[in-house]
Amino acid sequence: MKTSTVDLVNIGLMLGSCALAFLLPFELFLFSYAVIGPLHYLTEINWLHNRKFFTTSRIDYYVMFVLGVLLLLFSFFVKGYGNVVNVLFFVSFFYGLSIVLVRKFSHKLLFLVAALLIGAAFRKTPLLVFFFGLFVPTLLHVFLFTGLFILHGALRSRSLTGVLSLVVFVGCAVSFFVLHPDTAYRVTPYAERALVDSTFVNLNASLFGLFDLGPANRQTVFESAIGLSLMRFIAFAYTYHYLNWFSKIQVIKWHHVPRRQLVLVFVIWAASVGLYAYNYYWGLIALYLMSVMHVFMELPLNFRSMSGIAAEVRRLGTRRAASEGVPAGDFRKN
Repeated sequence: MKTSTVDLVNIGLMLGSCALAFLLPFELFLFSYAVIGPLHYLTEINWLHNRKFFTTSRIDYYVMFVLGVLLLLFSFFVKGYGNVVNVLFFVSFFYGLSIVLVRKFSHKLLFLVAALLIGAAFRKTPLLVFFFGLFVPTLLHVFLFTGLFILHGALRSRSLTGVLSLVVFVGCAVSFFVLHPDTAYRVTPYAERALVDSTFVNLNASLFGLFDLGPANRQTVFESAIGLSLMRFIAFAYTYHYLNWFSKIQVIKWHHVPRRQLVLVFVIWAASVGLYAYNYYWGLIALYLMSVMHVFMELPLNFRSMSGIAAEVRRLGTRRAASEGVPAGDFRKN
């Protein structure tokens, strides 16, 4: 499949996700997280495993696995240690960065210890609580990093459709805050209960506080114009993030794995969807480790993508300088 065709497919997926987010924001988010999400986790982890998670040592993903298990325990089973969860996300973020920056495990261990000490010292600060504890595993992962992947692809392909896909992606996100259609939409009782029981509503409430949008209560989160705008944005970000992965099947070739692995992936996926259908909260607990592991294990790839963007920008600058007759490395015109 040509790159331009993949871009056009993704533009269609963006617009479709955007339209559904406008129509059924809460229901779309819950459906995407419970049905599309687990298949994304399973196939991506399987793909990353076959590529050694883009790490330099097997110890790296053992460390990430231990951090994921600790997050599961402190998020659901060990109560009263909410700050520990924030610190663990902080540590995971910087350990993922160390995987890209250094090769020796002893140096990565220094990153790990430093991140633990810094995280413990600043565990109650808004930056660590909101950014690392809340946004890194949610909107930063599904929206910002997805946008960076799109930008990297557009820079590498030098294609008009690649640039257009980035414009559409940003345009869809902005549309939720400038367009407020007058519809008769009301969140269903099931969706409201599932969002509260699963604690996903904490993300919406935190956004109210972070941007000083007023009190976060049932009416503002589920019925107000700004509450619906936030939920539409969240639903779009998650839905398209998952769909973007599946649209790249011919590019990434994540399905090129032993058939036995694929069969196991789909069996686990079917079981997870069934569990979510039976009880959303139980499904969340059962799939939580897989969810955070796919976030952690993708961090080295995210950082490599950011490095790739910087390299492409430098390459564009060098070509422009050469075309204008300026010696490479000196971008000042004579």
